[in-house]
Amino acid sequence: MNVSKLESKSRNVAYTYIERDSTTICVMLSGTGYTYEKPLLYYSTMQMIEADYDLVQIHYSYDSSCFKMNPLDFINIIIEDVDSVITEVFSTKKYEQVIFIGKSLGTLPIAFKYSKAAYFQDAKLILLTPLLQIEGFHESVMESQKDILMIIGTEDVYYIKESVDALRHKGNVNLIEIDGANHSLEIEPTNTKESLIVMEQVMKELNKFLIK
Repeated sequence: MNVSKLESKSRNVAYTYIERDSTTICVMLSGTGYTYEKPLLYYSTMQMIEADYDLVQIHYSYDSSCFKMNPLDFINIIIEDVDSVITEVFSTKKYEQVIFIGKSLGTLPIAFKYSKAAYFQDAKLILLTPLLQIEGFHESVMESQKDILMIIGTEDVYYIKESVDALRHKGNVNLIEIDGANHSLEIEPTNTKESLIVMEQVMKELNKFLIK
C-alpha cells in the first residue's frame, strides 16, 4: 500500500492518495469540521482499504467568508477544488469503477456535479448527512440516475421530512433514515452504546451498497 501526501498543481489543494493497485477508486470528501479522523469517515476509510480499493481523501478548507457567499458560488469553488485533485489523479491512472463518499459539506459537489457527470456514468454515490436545505440539492439528486446511498438522522438539523420522503421512493436511491441520530449520526441525548450500534449499521449499509 502506497500512501502519498500531495497537493494539486492547479489550485494547491492538499490530498492523501492511497494506492492499492486497484481498478476501483473511492473519492472521499469531508465535512467542514468533520475530518477523516472522525468516526464515519475513519471507518469508511477502513472499509475501502479492507476492500483493496484505491482512495483519495481531499483536504479542502475554507474560511468564514466563504460561508457568507451565495451558496452556488461557494459550491462552485468546492467543485473546482475537488476537480483539481480528480483531474490530477485520473491523469495518471484509469479506473473502471468510481465511488464518491461525501459527509455534510462534501455532499455538495457530489450532488451538484458528480451525480450528473456523464464521464462518471457508473459511479456509486454515498451521501452521509446531506445538506438537504441547500437550494437545488434535492432537485439534483432527484435528477440523477446513478446508484445513491443516502444516510441521515431524524435529529439532524438539516433533516427535511418532505425531501426524505420523496427521495425514499426514487428507485436508484437507497435511503437510510436513523431515528434519533444527529448530524454526526450519533444518538441524542448522548448514548454511547446506541451510537456505536448506529456506526455499525452505517458501515454494514455501506458495504452492502458497494457489493450489490
